[in-house]
Amino acid sequence: GLAEVIKHAVIADPGLLDLLPTHPNLVARAAAVKIGVVQRDPYENGERANLNFGHTIGHGLEAASAFALRHGEAVSLGMIAAAWLAVQLGIAPPELQTQIGQALQRVGLPTHLRDTGLQLDIEQVRALMQNDKKKVGKQLTFALPERLGNMRFGVAIPDDLILAAIQQLL
Repeated sequence: GLAEVIKHAVIADPGLLDLLPTHPNLVARAAAVKIGVVQRDPYENGERANLNFGHTIGHGLEAASAFALRHGEAVSLGMIAAAWLAVQLGIAPPELQTQIGQALQRVGLPTHLRDTGLQLDIEQVRALMQNDKKKVGKQLTFALPERLGNMRFGVAIPDDLILAAIQQLL
């Protein structure tokens, strides 16, 4: 659940990071972010894709681990990879990946695969990502952070950069 809270902080409410890990309003405030996004985009025509932040690579990691990685752990790693992609593409400043990583570490979530004790094949992770629902034709698209509280969705990423993003998680 805390991976989702951090995701919501990155998407639209950076102040959530100040409430980690146990503030009484944490869950309600994070849920308000999701509710707001879903209300503004009930048919998944745009902004709602931001809720997939961290999930595109995360689902590939989860499946490649035969679900030994919990969903929150996989999403945590996926958010690090997505932030790395955003930095590489010049969408986000380098310190954003550090901010997200520090928040994830503060609540005990992994920021590298070595934190989990698992070894995964990056080609298998990439192949399993093809099952992701956020595709345009055969092209995976990503929700990437520009800064805390601001996202860019529908970003197409070349395969070599996706593989590099997975590789940097090792």
